Parts: sequence; structure tokens; C-alpha cells
Amino acid sequence: MNISEITKTVREVRGKASRRIIREKPHRLENLGIVINVGSKQRPRYILKNCLERR
Repeated sequence: MNISEITKTVREVRGKASRRIIREKPHRLENLGIVINVGSKQRPRYILKNCLERR
């Protein structure tokens, strides 16, 4: 999912979401090795590491 897709989903669940705040979380999770950026640095798309390993 890209940042806009994640933000839209969070907004549906929680009622509000900030793209700036949402963008920080996947970056932290990437540093921890939980998610992987399968897009480019300018247009990141994230996938859970466990989902990628199952393919």
C-alpha cells in the first residue's frame, strides 16, 4: 500500500488521519525490518515482510 491508501484506510477506521503522521510510521517499521519498501524512495509502497516471504 502507498501512503495515500494507508491514510484512507486509517481515516475510515478511526475517523481522522494525517498523511504526515501516517508517513512516519511505515518509515519506522521499515527501519525495524517489519515492512519492506517495494517501491522507490520517492514513491514508497510498503508490504509486510511476512507477506513477502510467503510468496
